[in-house]
Amino acid sequence: MRKIGIGICFELKGLRLYRTQLFISLFLIPFSYAFILLLSMRPAQGQLSYILSGLTVASLIGAGSLVGIRVANLAEPEVLELYAALPISTGQAVLSVAIAYALLSIPQSAVLLGLASWWASRISVAMLVVGTVMSIIALFSFWTALGFVVRNPFKAQGVFSLISWTLLLFSPIYYEMNDLPFLYRAVLLANPVTHALNTIRPFLGMDAPLHWAVSFLYLGILGCLSVWYSVVALRNVRMLEKLF
Repeated sequence: MRKIGIGICFELKGLRLYRTQLFISLFLIPFSYAFILLLSMRPAQGQLSYILSGLTVASLIGAGSLVGIRVANLAEPEVLELYAALPISTGQAVLSVAIAYALLSIPQSAVLLGLASWWASRISVAMLVVGTVMSIIALFSFWTALGFVVRNPFKAQGVFSLISWTLLLFSPIYYEMNDLPFLYRAVLLANPVTHALNTIRPFLGMDAPLHWAVSFLYLGILGCLSVWYSVVALRNVRMLEKLF
């Protein structure tokens, strides 16, 4: 645990290198969508809670994409060689990255969900906390696995921006899905963002497209598969020696 703590401190101190991207992914893009909605409509109290809960998950997607980029960077041979000289293993470094960005996401999520609770018709605090934590673990595990798939931070910056945009577009973050065509709803239900929303909104008194237990099961399976793939990828990581 001490080594993981050192890795977390190391990652947090290094965030100044990514401060612009962090601001864009964690704040600018999610808040811009919500701000446009607030300007274009006069939401009632329940709608405000709906928008704020969607904003919470949107910010988690932004933070998760940064986790994926950092993991893709850690998988590079040059960076692996650097960590080989340090008393922290690659697996501990990856875990430190995920925890560091989770620590950044939790305060913002707590504030947004606190505001959403203020305008919610009813609230279950315990299940709301459990659902949020479940969403963070599953989404961050998913992005970690994607980081090992790409294994290149420069490619990841372009690819992950597109993936983030797609996940946000095909999810009911800022609109309801009950009246949508069946085929489009099926696409939304395949999106992990939809299930992350469904582990939060029912406990703020909102109607859900399906039972929240299904979404917990979906995110649990997604998280387990992502962790399994990441562990396998870590075992197959190799440093390549260059001949000059």
